[in-house]
Order: sequence, then structure tokens, then C-alpha cells
Amino acid sequence: MNYLDAKSAPSREDRLHASIAFGGTCSQVFTCDRALAAGCTNLSSRSFTQAQGCQFTLSLAILNSIRNAVVIMHAPIGCGICSTGNIGQNKTFKQLRNPASEGLIWLSTNLDEYDVIHGGEKKLREAVIFADREFRPETIIVCNGCVPALIGDDIDNILSDLQTQTAAILTPIHCEGFKTKLMATAYDMVYHGILKKYVRQPNRRLPLWESDVDKFRAEYRKNRNVNI
Repeated sequence: MNYLDAKSAPSREDRLHASIAFGGTCSQVFTCDRALAAGCTNLSSRSFTQAQGCQFTLSLAILNSIRNAVVIMHAPIGCGICSTGNIGQNKTFKQLRNPASEGLIWLSTNLDEYDVIHGGEKKLREAVIFADREFRPETIIVCNGCVPALIGDDIDNILSDLQTQTAAILTPIHCEGFKTKLMATAYDMVYHGILKKYVRQPNRRLPLWESDVDKFRAEYRKNRNVNI
């Protein structure tokens, strides 16, 4: 199966039959290994855990390291609080690779109770247009949280529609935390979204806008000319 044809990557429970909970001995793990798909590991079918991080937050940690990009969290604002503590660290490592790199830029659609009833697609559209015009990044990455996934916001169609109106490449990442118990599924979701946009569609379009820096340099050069 070609996973790039799918809307999002499968969870590691489905793809690898992985589990992070087992109640038994080492010998039982060995004898049970071939039957993991049938759920023979004790507690593998539990529905709730507080002992690990969220797929959404790990996805943000990966995506925040991408240079010349704006990350939009389509979720309640509390879902992105982890990025606040990563601002300095991400800027430092970005500038080690490229001294001209800017720091972390992220936005949130700040979904609330009203949006749960009426949908958050309008907020997402406004956030994408604002990010493209305000920061003019090479890439705008939209991370889908639990709330928009539950209420049915279709971020793929929204970004596909907005792609003709923006200069940045729009990349959806389906990293809803409730869809997997394995936090490491975030790696699959992030790389799945990146591969779909940058491997299958490698050609970059010319910007729809003129760089402010290039415009300033051209005007400055004209002002310095002298007629002889």
C-alpha cells in the first residue's frame, strides 16, 4: 500500500500493531509476539492514559524546527502552550544552520465553545490569509487538533481552496491526539504531510508578492544615483 495516497498516515497501532502497555512476564511477551494484531498484550485495548505526551504536542516540536515557516494550530489555544517554552531553543538551533533564520512563528485559531457548535473553518481561513500576508513565509503548516477533527472541519479542502490565493505552500498535518495511544505516531503524521507536499509536488511556484527587502534595496539604489 502507498501511504501517500491516504489522507493521513495510519497510527502505529494499525501499521505496526504496537502497544505501550503490557501486564505479564518477559516470556509471555515473547510467546505473544506473533499474535499482537489480535490484541493479546494485556491492557493494549485500554481507552485512556495520562502517562505520556500527546501526538499533537510532539508534532509541534518537530514542525517548529522548520525554517521560513509559520505553524498554525487549528485547535483551542491551550493546545499550543508547549510551543511557548520552545521559542528560544528553536531560534538558536535554526540560526546555527542559517544565521539569517528568524525565530519561531506560530498562530492559533483559538477555537472555543461557539466554534464547536458552528465549526472553525472560517477562523482557519482567516488565519491562513493573515499568516501569508503578514509574515510571507515559504510554508504555512496547519496542525489539526482534536476539536476540529471531532466537529468535522475539513482542513484539506480549505487549504486546497486557499492555495490559489497564497504564495506560501500550504501543508496540512493530521495529528489529532485522540487518534492514537502512541505518541511516536506524530513522526509518521508529520513526515506524511511533508512528503505529500514536497516530494510529490517538488516544483516551487514563483511568489505572488514582491519582497519588501528587494523593494527597499532597489529604491535605495535609485536614490544614490547621481547624474553626471
